[in-house]
Amino acid sequence: MQHKRVLISIGLLISTALMAQDYQDVLRPFLGMEGRSGYRVVGDMVTVTDQNALNVNPAALSWIRKPAVSLDMSFDRISGVSRIESMIQQEANTKRTTLHSINALYPIPVYRGAWVWAFGIQPRHFFDRTQTYEAVNPYDSVAYRLTETEEGALYAFSLGTAVLVTRNLSVGGAVAYLFGENKWAGLREEQDPFDIYTFNFFSDSLAIEPEYSGWDIHLGAVLELSPDLYLGASVASPGFLKVLEYSSVRIYEQMDPFYGADSLSSYSQTIDYRLWGPWRLGLGASYRVDPIKLSIGYRFHGYSGISFTGEVYEFVGENEVNIASRIKAEISENLRNSNELFGSIEINHARLSVGAGFSMMDDPRKWVESDILRSDVGLGLHISDTFTLNLGLQYEYSLSNLDYVFTPVNGPELIRYIDVDVGLTKVIVGLRYSL
Repeated sequence: MQHKRVLISIGLLISTALMAQDYQDVLRPFLGMEGRSGYRVVGDMVTVTDQNALNVNPAALSWIRKPAVSLDMSFDRISGVSRIESMIQQEANTKRTTLHSINALYPIPVYRGAWVWAFGIQPRHFFDRTQTYEAVNPYDSVAYRLTETEEGALYAFSLGTAVLVTRNLSVGGAVAYLFGENKWAGLREEQDPFDIYTFNFFSDSLAIEPEYSGWDIHLGAVLELSPDLYLGASVASPGFLKVLEYSSVRIYEQMDPFYGADSLSSYSQTIDYRLWGPWRLGLGASYRVDPIKLSIGYRFHGYSGISFTGEVYEFVGENEVNIASRIKAEISENLRNSNELFGSIEINHARLSVGAGFSMMDDPRKWVESDILRSDVGLGLHISDTFTLNLGLQYEYSLSNLDYVFTPVNGPELIRYIDVDVGLTKVIVGLRYSL
């Protein structure tokens, strides 16, 4: 007769890890947060002659001469490629179509140039991510599957203005109301196909749905050194976010015959807390040699200054434990300031403009050695004196993880370190109407 080993429920270990908030929940809405709207090519923060100046450098609004409105649609593909020791294991993909941004610009003629006002609803950060991994434990042939999905966005409803204070110096500012939501879901399943343990199937799932609301401020200046050379600087205040978060856990265990009844348990909680994000300082330059414009820049991200306040609890057994102090310690231990370098090239000829840009930023998580990368190409076609059709292709890469810990009854603890290459590809179609 085969004697089955009683498995100390892996799910009890996993559910504690799944339910617990950590520093990455604090970082998530601010990771790489920099406004991007429509066809804008990353890499220019000085001569941004459209609504994107609201999130990059508000002073650049002063170069706008015509009232305009614009609308952008986005067609997205999110991919996650799981790797163990650089070997590709599995890939997950998802697609979506969204309304990307709505904007309006209005210059008021004044003594020098124009006093320009602008408002827009634009994305600051996308939470989209999908990743999965399936394997068999070498200790006992238990099959397991890990899945994480994430969707949502943080948007900014911005109001900004800029004006020339001298013949060649422009200053501007923008205030933004931040809003959005994130839907994160994690699932871990285990199957005992060879009847080694007393359970047949086990699953542990967690859903976290935070809703965000808050604000931030951007200030900027642009200096025209010559008709061909421009310098710019911008500073962004730490973004403040109020978070209302709902989370729930569901644990199910199906037992083998004669080894007890199946069990199902679930619990949920709603918490609220406050976040202050990183402050940012940007410096850039643009140089024109008709019909070409070259731009370069640098941006500092003060991630080590992120702060968290609130009462956050996790379940340990049937008890709730306050983990706010632990999260604060994790922020200090795991986050660092980041440096970002970017550049772009744009060519304008008659009614056609073509651009390409690139950005490379240190990942603020100390344990991540790779950079956050973004590359863009953009095309603008002036259909008439009033309508412009804009097309953009954007790709952003970052690294995630899907680590798995298994503790067998006999033998050492097994940790699978699973890296996930996360890619976000956006095809954006925009239409701008100028008076």
